[in-house]
Amino acid sequence: MLFYVYPLKFLFTLVLAPLTGTPTEVRLPGGGTETAIETAQIPLLFLIYGAGLMALYLLLAWMYAHAYRRRAALDLTPLEIFDTRASIRSHLLSAGIGAISAVLALLLPLHLVGLAGYVYFLFGPVLAIHGTWTGKRRKKLEKVS
Repeated sequence: MLFYVYPLKFLFTLVLAPLTGTPTEVRLPGGGTETAIETAQIPLLFLIYGAGLMALYLLLAWMYAHAYRRRAALDLTPLEIFDTRASIRSHLLSAGIGAISAVLALLLPLHLVGLAGYVYFLFGPVLAIHGTWTGKRRKKLEKVS
């Protein structure tokens, strides 16, 4: 997971550069500058990042699914079972956002491929809706427990 931080910074710097005026060039040891990424490489960048994000969240969902399958052996309470299932859903939703970005990177024409980066802004609303829905159901379960 930690190896994902720098590529994330690079990706968001690239995506937000037109809005913030951030330069997309890097300084070379000799003092010159060079474009950080060629335009033709951008779809591959989004594809790799989206695939990595999907793999990361699918792995987390798989680990929670494993715990859910072993819920009897782990002696999970109904509330812990609920939380485990909610975590699985949350991670699958996150993986889905990465999948949408990767698919857009493959399908969009080069001049629109940057839109694949804006898909990541879906994290906020999607996880907020999931959290609100889950929270309401959890409160009902807490009252019963």
